[in-house]
Amino acid sequence: GVTSPDRLHDLLLRLGDLSPEEAAARVRPLPEGDAAAAADAWFGALARERRAIRIRVAGEERWVAAEDAGRLRDALGIAPPPGLPDAFLEGQPHALREVVSRYARTHGPFTPIDVARRYATGEAPVLAALAELLKDGRLREGEFWPGGHGRVGGGADGLATLRRRSPRR
Repeated sequence: GVTSPDRLHDLLLRLGDLSPEEAAARVRPLPEGDAAAAADAWFGALARERRAIRIRVAGEERWVAAEDAGRLRDALGIAPPPGLPDAFLEGQPHALREVVSRYARTHGPFTPIDVARRYATGEAPVLAALAELLKDGRLREGEFWPGGHGRVGGGADGLATLRRRSPRR
């Protein structure tokens, strides 16, 4: 688990946005302590250093690396807080594709509606982003998930792992 504010920032860069609960599930305070309190304190330190920002997405509080401010503005229309470096606010023409790509790399099997719900966006833009990722070879279309609805996507590595772990039907 995550053991410091620096590691928490690294996690945000790798995974993207996290709710406080999602972050606490990945935090291991030292010595044995309250993970939620540690995550809260570390997010506070990162916010004071302008390395992480708090946003609201789909009615939920989330934390993101400050480096993602421009991407989330362009992908989801989330206004970044004042005072961030200009480098973090440069326009990103493929912002939603990058958000969807990171989601695909860091989540198990999913449906386009899962992504649309997480980011309070329409399913059509998510499908368009997934189509671009498929065309570019950055994503492979998965198989129907047993008991699920619709096709799933996942990063190529994630799908290979999933296939090895899935029981044969």
